[in-house]
Amino acid sequence: MSEEIEKEKLDEKVVEEQKESQEEIQEDSAVEITEDALEVLEPVDEFEALQKEKDELYDKHLRLAAEYDNFRKRTLKEKNEYHKYAVTGLLEKMIPILDTLERGIASNEKADSVEPVKEGFEKVYALFKDILNKEGLEAIDQKGVLVDYNCHMAVFQEENNEVYDGTVLEIFEKGYKLKDKVIKVAKVKVAKSDKEAPKKESIDEKVTKVDFKA
Repeated sequence: MSEEIEKEKLDEKVVEEQKESQEEIQEDSAVEITEDALEVLEPVDEFEALQKEKDELYDKHLRLAAEYDNFRKRTLKEKNEYHKYAVTGLLEKMIPILDTLERGIASNEKADSVEPVKEGFEKVYALFKDILNKEGLEAIDQKGVLVDYNCHMAVFQEENNEVYDGTVLEIFEKGYKLKDKVIKVAKVKVAKSDKEAPKKESIDEKVTKVDFKA
């Protein structure tokens, strides 16, 4: 009888141990599954973060592209406007010349002599010269200086040993410069001489204010 009781207790103990063993296995499996799930979720979260960053950079790129396009269009419009009306200031200053000429023509029809005509031309000339001078226009018209091929064109030579070789003897056609830029070279006659210019003397262009008279 006692043997049967001990056998039953032993069987119960075995069953209990098996049950505990199964529970431990289930717990270990649950832990492994959880760790595997986390390993899968981490790359997913990283991908979503990268995708979000990419979308933000793309939106920023679109905004910058739109801003640049607007800037380019605005700059082009301003450039076209500038070229279209670049001479506005100069034309406004020259309108008085046109008005003076029109008044001169009207008054000359009633003039009995050429003196009023002469005076009218002199007034127009003085007004026109003053406008050009204020805009920075200068005449290249000085004689007696050494030729400078940056602002002179020698169209004729004349033998003259009284001056240095290359001296400007005569101005056939004036040259002009706008501020520091030569916009028209002067056509001149230069001396052909045995007398060479001193080496230390620089060949500087000589300019005077606009004077259309010879």
